[in-house]
Amino acid sequence: MKKQLQIFFDFLRFCIDSAKEIPDSLKETDWKEIYAIAQKQCLVGVLFDGIRKLPAEYVGMKKELLLQWMAESQMLEKTNVRLNDAAIQVSEWFRKKGFRTCILKGQGNALMYPNPNSRTPGDIDIWVEGGDKRVISFVRSISPHEKACYHHIEFPSYKGVEVEVHYRPSFLLCFWHNRKLQKYYERVKEEQFSHRVMLGEQGEIAIPMVEFNLIFQLTHIFSHLMNEGIGLRQLVDYYYVLCDFYKVYQNFSKTHPSSLTLKGGSTAFPKPLSPQGTGDVTAPPRRSEPLRSKVGGPSKVSPDCAGWDRLGAACLRAGDGLGDHLGMSGASKVSPDCLSASAFNVPIKAVSIQWLSKHYDEIEEEPGMIVIDEAHHALAKTYKEMWERFPNTKFLGLTATPCRLNGKGFTDLFDVLVQSWSVPEFISKGRLATYDFVSIKSDGVTQRLIDSLQKRGADGDYQNKEMDMLLNKKPSIERLYQSLEEFGKDRKGIVYAINISHANAIAEFYREHGIAAVAIDSKTPSSLRKELIERFKASSNTSQNLPFSNHPVNSSKITPSLFTIKEGSTSHPDPLTLRGEGGNRSSSSLGTASL
Repeated sequence: MKKQLQIFFDFLRFCIDSAKEIPDSLKETDWKEIYAIAQKQCLVGVLFDGIRKLPAEYVGMKKELLLQWMAESQMLEKTNVRLNDAAIQVSEWFRKKGFRTCILKGQGNALMYPNPNSRTPGDIDIWVEGGDKRVISFVRSISPHEKACYHHIEFPSYKGVEVEVHYRPSFLLCFWHNRKLQKYYERVKEEQFSHRVMLGEQGEIAIPMVEFNLIFQLTHIFSHLMNEGIGLRQLVDYYYVLCDFYKVYQNFSKTHPSSLTLKGGSTAFPKPLSPQGTGDVTAPPRRSEPLRSKVGGPSKVSPDCAGWDRLGAACLRAGDGLGDHLGMSGASKVSPDCLSASAFNVPIKAVSIQWLSKHYDEIEEEPGMIVIDEAHHALAKTYKEMWERFPNTKFLGLTATPCRLNGKGFTDLFDVLVQSWSVPEFISKGRLATYDFVSIKSDGVTQRLIDSLQKRGADGDYQNKEMDMLLNKKPSIERLYQSLEEFGKDRKGIVYAINISHANAIAEFYREHGIAAVAIDSKTPSSLRKELIERFKASSNTSQNLPFSNHPVNSSKITPSLFTIKEGSTSHPDPLTLRGEGGNRSSSSLGTASL
């Protein structure tokens, strides 16, 4: 039995792609015993998916057992379809009664599996907004004798499917820890009730976001461990939660805008840029608590405010005393709708770092505050000189990439990391569109070229010159074009290039292949830039049979459906990704693009 258990775990790792190689121990498998363990642990479908991947010589089980296993897997598929329908219908029923809902675990977890229908389903756990008293009263108005406990109440079954109605997702036995947990649930509930996804092709439900699942499902497993015990299916569920978290957040530094508040001379904070104020800056920050005012949301902003005014308003209202920390004790007296320079009666001067490095002697008075855009460059010597020249100045840095490729942190310059909303939250609130992320293959030609890059800038990023030498080549641009054909055909798009030469080369190659593409860079006249952008907005797709010239400027005669743009900086740790919209994409060999 012990030997077969070891074989079972070896095979389970293969089934869930934790191990890529077929385990040698399968040659000694007692498939009847493995099937019995799979049944007991509710993993019949998961293991059968693994059997399908095996060569015939590894599947030495009797035909009767194989057919029985196959039949049970097919039944699981039908049961999942039935559970999906029940989850959708119950959610819709509550919505019509005036309650927002979120499906916990169950069918939401199944969506994280490679084959959602291979997960053995249970009942429906549905989180209903409204608090315990209101929800219990409502349920008992329909079914008076339903039993309630601290976090949920039983509910009449729907077409034979058991339903549990939660007014609290989970709980902890320790009073103080549970109090903190419930406050967390209350703080992030908006994102969960708003995070709606398609359940197969049957309909739409709300499910928790991945950062919520990390906490909620761990507390749920802990509760089961202390009371009823846990099964392997729950652990496999949490394995896929962790996989989902990794997939979503491995590139967080490229997709998560954040601001850095810079210090006024103190070095008392050991590692202030980590999620909790300690640790390494390279770790993903805590994502479930977006930058908010104390009334529960970001400040309303007057259209007359400049961009830095909007950020200033958000930062100054984000936490107690931050205005004082920045040396703006009068911030609390400022209108929350528009925080402008005039409110503080101070002069504003906008300069480039290149100009400043040559004109320090012309600065008559030490600034009260310096705001640095693209603050990840602040590690360079030209930026660090500001701290030496203006030791009493407060600094505020803004960056979308607070983590650098060389692993160096910002703790010598900055005290506090102030985070904006996460990308999923921006999407759930309608501020950003949903997107489909497609990446180059980890073992593809382009990735090997990237891996061969040797030189780095002061901030740890790739150097433009070396990237241009390796990637501004016809084969690389051709692979980029092929990725457009595969993932972006008949769609408008934008390609971010390494430099002006690369942008022009991409645009020219695309035009040679019938794509209406133009290059825009810092030297493009503003009138022409505006005209091209307006034509781009008005165009329908990339397939426009219009006359054009190979010269980028003359190409304004066409209606562009694809731009190549020279980035203003090289601050992107991974410049070789492609984004688009549509269904889920698997990893593919792409060129240098962000579509």
